[in-house]
Amino acid sequence: MNMGRLIKNETKRYLEEQLKSQQYAGSMLFIGQKGTGKYQTALNFGRALLCQDDMTLTPCEKCSECLATSKLNHPDLIVINSEELIKITEIRELQKKLYLKPFRASHKITIINNAEKITEEAANSFLKILEEPPQDSILILIAPEKKSMLETIVSRCQVVSFGSRGEDILGTGISDDLREAIEEKNLIKLFKVAEIESKTPDTTKRILAELEVFFRNLLRQKFTENKESMKNFSEKSIIKTLEGISESLQYLENNVNRRFLLENLFINYMVEK
Repeated sequence: MNMGRLIKNETKRYLEEQLKSQQYAGSMLFIGQKGTGKYQTALNFGRALLCQDDMTLTPCEKCSECLATSKLNHPDLIVINSEELIKITEIRELQKKLYLKPFRASHKITIINNAEKITEEAANSFLKILEEPPQDSILILIAPEKKSMLETIVSRCQVVSFGSRGEDILGTGISDDLREAIEEKNLIKLFKVAEIESKTPDTTKRILAELEVFFRNLLRQKFTENKESMKNFSEKSIIKTLEGISESLQYLENNVNRRFLLENLFINYMVEK
């Protein structure tokens, strides 16, 4: 099996699902070795989101939005692509732009290539953006590996792996505590961790999105990998949990109590076990 192709297909499918559902991860971190298409994929995703045609990862290249984004001359597409250090002055300027409403589109998209070059001072400033994300903004950071970034930044991003070794075809920024609770099937711990991390509707949405990717990976692994650890998860429980996450995201838009949503989701998961 061509692992590079599998990574590309899984990533494409994940991003296109966002475009079709219009349920976007507010912040993503694309990681992988040089030449794996991280920057071009991020750019295609941003351009496709602004495109007036169908929501796929292939911009139509005909509409006025595509003509503008092809020249990186669209007011709602911000691209920082430099080999130099990214300093705090650039992040502060970015912050000013992000807190303005989108000019023409539904969202404002920011792509930061070589994000590992963000200085420590600039990274701390950028962290404030992630902690209080501007409404209708999508942030995509691109770096060679997670350890090249501040852990506090990584934990607040949906991590999409383009790595050539195929260790994680599609990773997430899900916390170690939450992942451990899921794998242990520890309902009490699972609920407590999720409740602690779901401080706002935005963070709840991010956690639900991360859980969705986590369980999609489990479902894929059930069919493609013969791992002893996969025996701890039934196909039925995974599918029911994915359905529950999708419903929870819809209810969240209607301001349903976050505690109730999480409690209901995890109880249903444990019942299916």
